Amino acid sequence: MKHPVHPLIVHFPIACWSLSTFGDIAGMFLTINLSQAIGVLMFIGCVSAVCAMAAGLYDVTKLKDIEQISDVIDHHMYAAITAWSFYLLSLYLRWEEGLSVAPNMWAAVTSIVGFICLMITGWYGANLVYVYGIGTKKVND
Repeated sequence: MKHPVHPLIVHFPIACWSLSTFGDIAGMFLTINLSQAIGVLMFIGCVSAVCAMAAGLYDVTKLKDIEQISDVIDHHMYAAITAWSFYLLSLYLRWEEGLSVAPNMWAAVTSIVGFICLMITGWYGANLVYVYGIGTKKVND
């Protein structure tokens, strides 16, 4: 494939995790129960994130001369793994007998921390594209 795979896949965990965190926050102020939908979104986000991270690793192996940006790539990777870990922990904390239940305080906090890590991941990813041109035609040729 001539274009990177990671940017095609990464939108799924971003959307699922963002919506689940916003659902947690909205659930604090609304009387409707969003726990099942949030659990499904977190699960899909965690599974699709594994695919996105694997695609990112594959895309990195195809890059040439990455010594000058290896720190940015590492920070992007570490932030992504940290976000995934917090969302996985949040999913675990709200899982009971195979069903997603209303989040306790720690499940909501880990979701919010995961979202903060997700934003940091996005910042580093955008830095790789818009500052260093990773994934663009000028760098890939």
